[in-house]
Amino acid sequence: MSGKKIESVIKKYVDPSKGSLEQEVIENCELSLLQIRDRIALLGNIIEEDLENQIYVYTVNKGASAFANAVVAVRKEDNSLIVEAYAEEGLIKQNIAGKNIIKLKKALSGEKGIFSPRKGINIRLLILIIVPVLVTSFLVSNGIKKKTRNRFANLTANYNTVAEAYNASVKEISIANISNLPETVDYKPTDYDVKLVKRADVKELTTELAQLMNDYKVIVRLEEPTEEWVIERISTIEEISDIGTVTPENNPDGLLGKVGGYYSCIYFSLKGIDQNSIPGVGVVGKGTDAGGAIELYSTLKAAMNRCQYLGQFDNTLLYSGSYTVLGKMVIRTSYKLSNEEQIRVTGMIAETIVDGE
Repeated sequence: MSGKKIESVIKKYVDPSKGSLEQEVIENCELSLLQIRDRIALLGNIIEEDLENQIYVYTVNKGASAFANAVVAVRKEDNSLIVEAYAEEGLIKQNIAGKNIIKLKKALSGEKGIFSPRKGINIRLLILIIVPVLVTSFLVSNGIKKKTRNRFANLTANYNTVAEAYNASVKEISIANISNLPETVDYKPTDYDVKLVKRADVKELTTELAQLMNDYKVIVRLEEPTEEWVIERISTIEEISDIGTVTPENNPDGLLGKVGGYYSCIYFSLKGIDQNSIPGVGVVGKGTDAGGAIELYSTLKAAMNRCQYLGQFDNTLLYSGSYTVLGKMVIRTSYKLSNEEQIRVTGMIAETIVDGE
């Protein structure tokens, strides 16, 4: 053998331990599956026809020139045939399985006497062989096409449903600072010609839908983030040394729960800033100077208004640091960081939140 292996097909029909089992690989077989079936039909009775896996199983005709009690399986792989033959042996071992493989090889090669039907049965034999194959091939082909078309139609409907939800949600948040998310998603056409749909189209649309689902999950996370989830995400950042939240009892700027205010504010300190140089007690008491803050708002408008308010202190003595809208959140960083460091820390936080499950 050439090193190829065959998963035993014959075991479905016989117990190999009760007889002789032979395997062989026939290389360089240029015959089509239909031509192989034609030749097998002259050797015995086909008991299994698996067109998808290109497998035929047949029993050998009884008669003076055939070897009884034998089953042969043939599987086509590229230009090779993997053959498995089983036969029951009597007291005198005759290598019946091996002889049936030889007989098959002769039939496949078109050797005279093997693929030469008797006079008077050519047309009948041709009908008996070809018609069932054509009918089976037609039914299988139509079945596959129908399944492919139905799958593509379902994928198209699912894609457009998710696209509609994505487009509706993305209007409620800001993704200006997320480069790999589309501002809008185009819908897939539904007036396509179903006859032109191929398996490759199904595969491509499946990949596109999976990507859109991942993008939509990010949008959903940004649309209604919880305080606990944001804390869980930024806790994974090595440079953050401490985290604290605003409470009704510890509400420095009085914005917690107010109309137009945030529903949560999470302060964080950074290892790169000398905390002893920052006045105040605790990370909330020290404010954004110690590192920064993430403010969570119920609407995009409220978050944008917050940034507009903070912007009036730019280039003044009251400047408190950078501010950026992500979703409905405002990410702020300390004025003690350089411009480059503010951008880097903001990007690090945004990436951690966006990539979080």
